Amino acid sequence: MSLRRHLQQHWMVVAMVAAALVAQRAPAAGAALYHRYSKGLIACIFLLLGLSLPRDATHKAVKRVAVHARCQALSLVAVPGAYYAVVHRRGLDATVLGPAVARGLMVCLSMPTTTTTGVVFTEGAGGDASVAAVNAALGNLLGPVVSPATVAFLVGTSPASAGEAPLAAKVGALFLVIVLPFAAGGVAQAKLGRAAPRVRAAAAKATKVVLCFLFYFLFCTVFAPFGPSFDPATLAALAAFVLATHVVLLALCWAACRDLAVPDRIAVSLMASQKTESKAAALLTVLYGDGPDLGELLLPVVAYHSVQMVVAAALAAPMRAAARRGPPKPGDVEPLGGGAA
Repeated sequence: MSLRRHLQQHWMVVAMVAAALVAQRAPAAGAALYHRYSKGLIACIFLLLGLSLPRDATHKAVKRVAVHARCQALSLVAVPGAYYAVVHRRGLDATVLGPAVARGLMVCLSMPTTTTTGVVFTEGAGGDASVAAVNAALGNLLGPVVSPATVAFLVGTSPASAGEAPLAAKVGALFLVIVLPFAAGGVAQAKLGRAAPRVRAAAAKATKVVLCFLFYFLFCTVFAPFGPSFDPATLAALAAFVLATHVVLLALCWAACRDLAVPDRIAVSLMASQKTESKAAALLTVLYGDGPDLGELLLPVVAYHSVQMVVAAALAAPMRAAARRGPPKPGDVEPLGGGAA
């Protein structure tokens, strides 16, 4: 594949890296603009998501309801619940990362699965891409309702510092910025008739463009509190902690799907353990946008998203090999990705 074609296919990754580099050099201006335009950008993203979500996703889901129900249960209930019970409730993450970063990671793990990258990695790993695609759609449908409730129950809606807004005001903001635009996009799509496929495709492309702008502002808020550089020890601790967390959660999802066919097992494990960066950032902005520690809250979201892509890419080849081998024989110990079980 030529470099030009590779860049065309992965232009969003290039744009996000460029946004991070620009934000790191001069974060103050973007951080100031963030408070002015972030909620409008987030509402625009959810409106576009409502327009781009395939209308037949729920019909497809009915055909394999047990597999999809397991994926959503793992993603929205088991993953955040297990992490909360074992790590967050005991304050183990706060001891290593600090309270604000720990809270941001807990919010990230309460999010639904990714919209596109999980499907791409599932296909590359030899998993059932149709299962991944349906669960990406279902996650988008359930996430705006389930995830804020999970965060409110496990984490609470108060910032780590002063400036707390009433709970009713935050719930209202969630409805206006996330739920209402998403529902409006879905309703508008239903009224488009034959033009719906073209609008869906255009909305999907526009979503990525708006996301790039949002990520620039997000990176500015991440870098601004720390100045021109991060403490290497802090970054190393965060990277190691997030990597260990993701690998353990992925292994738990893999073990919970032991009875499924290997392609289904790959799809459910990857989709359930991966988390959407944009929705986590949106929820953190709505709930904690007035607090001074927003940059620390967003830092683990960016870290988790980066780690999950690296891990999925590393496991693609061994997972493909497992899919080609088919189901294990009775008595065999089937490893995750060809490594130790």
